[in-house]
Amino acid sequence: MTAPVREQCQHWQNKGQCNIPGCPDGLSPIGPSQQQPEPTMAELALAFSLKNPKLSERGTQELVIVAQRLGIDNVRLNAAMLSIESETEAAERKKEQEQEQRVRENKESIRAKRTAYDQDRAERMDALASGTLTESSTKFLAKLTESAMDDLDGIPDPVPVIDGLLYRGTVNYLAGASGAFKTIVALDMAARVAMSLDFCGMPVTPGRALYVIAEGLSGMKFRKRAWEECHNRGQKIPVDGRMRFIPFAVQIGDLDAEMPALIAFAREGGYDFIVFDTQAMCTLGIKENDNDEMAMVIDAALRLCQATGGCVLIVAHTGQDESKGIRGASGQYANVNTVIASKRDGSTMNITLSTARAKGGKQKDAREIKAMRFAVTEVGPSVALGQGVMDVDTPKGAPDKGFDTEPPREVCEAVMGFVASSPKCGSRDIRTGVRTGRTDVKDWAVKWLVTHGYIAAEQVGRKVEHQVLMALQYDQES
Repeated sequence: MTAPVREQCQHWQNKGQCNIPGCPDGLSPIGPSQQQPEPTMAELALAFSLKNPKLSERGTQELVIVAQRLGIDNVRLNAAMLSIESETEAAERKKEQEQEQRVRENKESIRAKRTAYDQDRAERMDALASGTLTESSTKFLAKLTESAMDDLDGIPDPVPVIDGLLYRGTVNYLAGASGAFKTIVALDMAARVAMSLDFCGMPVTPGRALYVIAEGLSGMKFRKRAWEECHNRGQKIPVDGRMRFIPFAVQIGDLDAEMPALIAFAREGGYDFIVFDTQAMCTLGIKENDNDEMAMVIDAALRLCQATGGCVLIVAHTGQDESKGIRGASGQYANVNTVIASKRDGSTMNITLSTARAKGGKQKDAREIKAMRFAVTEVGPSVALGQGVMDVDTPKGAPDKGFDTEPPREVCEAVMGFVASSPKCGSRDIRTGVRTGRTDVKDWAVKWLVTHGYIAAEQVGRKVEHQVLMALQYDQES
């Protein structure tokens, strides 16, 4: 309802009470003030209704009629409306004062913290300039004095778990989209470590494997049986502790309970290869897009490596763009040693693993592997990973010139000697039997020897058999 203009109010002329509802000066006569009783509930209710900004003119008239029927005159109605206004204004004023007080307190708190920080920083800088050492810095000085090295030749070489792929004392990722058979690959690696079987022609160091099943528990037993059927002649992996499973998620970010317990368990069990499947279920409550929080996760996994001397493999998902690698914070990719990218070949049952940066992978302790190709075989209600073939079209050990460039002679001689002593040997036999050179360099040497007519390669069924054609010869100038 629209407030009346002061000039329309009678009390401006006769110094009496205004009789127009809503007049702001209805209880402010120019003459002597009059004591008014407190508004009743009915008067307050009508006053609230009249102050509704959405109230129509007709509604206002009807409320005035109701007031008249209840015996409430305009003076009493104006008094009730002014009472509401005074209470509302008081509440708003109190709220504003409280807010202003909070702002002042926050500013004072920030100012005090800043002053304390500046004082502490000044004291630290003074101590730093004077060379004064605290108890913790004295201990670290002793560590520096003991650990400083004149030469790096004494640093141990990386100890392989899967030679050319995974190494002890490192944290690594196996990353791929949903349906890229990541669990099948991780299980195959763990089983081969436990059973001392080569992985895609790469030698595996025998050890003990620990597998954290954070999701898909019900189907894992079928995957294990499928692997045993394909690679262990249907015999179960011996139940002697060389491969064990934890049937629930262990939270890597729980530094108070779960990770310390897991470190103690893994150290006591002597596990060399530890798998977390998957990272998403083992880092609940941690923001995967936050570099600081994910750095803490990787640091906790690294401490597990240091405590056991083993290798940690974390199964993770890629984002919508698989070429960009692991989903989440970029620090995940930067802070680990190896990232194995797993990609399914269309809708087939074939997958390709790669550590090449161009394919979302990474390799710090060895040369990049462009492609390891596997066929996934259906076995009963589950599937198992096949033997795998290393892509040698552009081997990572060869220069850009291709196979016309001569491989290292010692590797060629070792391959020739092995093929001469083992006629009709296959590619996998050469990779495992020749002890000189890495797997990729051996593949390069075999391809070069075949191309130059020193070795014959004949396809017999699914196997490529090799035999020596003539003795290895080098140009005198070379």
